[in-house]
Amino acid sequence: MLRTTLSRNRRIFLSTARGVAVGAVRRTEELRHHVVRDAWTVAKRFAAESVQNIERREVPFFVDGVIEGYVEDHQGMLIAALAQGLHAHTFFEIGTNRGRTSWTVARNNSAIQVYTLDVPLSATSADVALELGSDDHRYFRPGEACGEAFRDTPEAERITQLWGDSATFDFSPYAGAIDLIYIDGGHSY
Repeated sequence: MLRTTLSRNRRIFLSTARGVAVGAVRRTEELRHHVVRDAWTVAKRFAAESVQNIERREVPFFVDGVIEGYVEDHQGMLIAALAQGLHAHTFFEIGTNRGRTSWTVARNNSAIQVYTLDVPLSATSADVALELGSDDHRYFRPGEACGEAFRDTPEAERITQLWGDSATFDFSPYAGAIDLIYIDGGHSY
């Protein structure tokens, strides 16, 4: 039994290693964007002495939470569940992009006020204060995409779109007034 299990595990490992090698050659962009980026993110969290990693199953309101949102945006749904579980009344997001996270948080928390900040529609990647990560240039696109997920929805009345560069934006009006903050803009150190 043990020999069969070891043999099976070896076959699976070798098959996976071959697949990774072929994929790394044929699909380098996908490798860099998904595999390397995700592995690097996990490694940084694991290596950080001051970060305590918590499994989703360890957070009581994640286990049985019911959230409506975009299937592909699992982070947005987790943030909406977190806002719900913490009974947050205010939420501030840095990096609106299409507005899916803001909409999901507002949709699942009927009393929450959402603020979302993105660079002005007229901005280019040359206009921001901090150096951009290699992938950040793709977030500068025509303005109609920014906030499209909440535009013309019932939740839009509780979502305030703010414009500015998060590196130079004046956050003082929001100091001490925000229950939950999500930073998903400017992906470089």
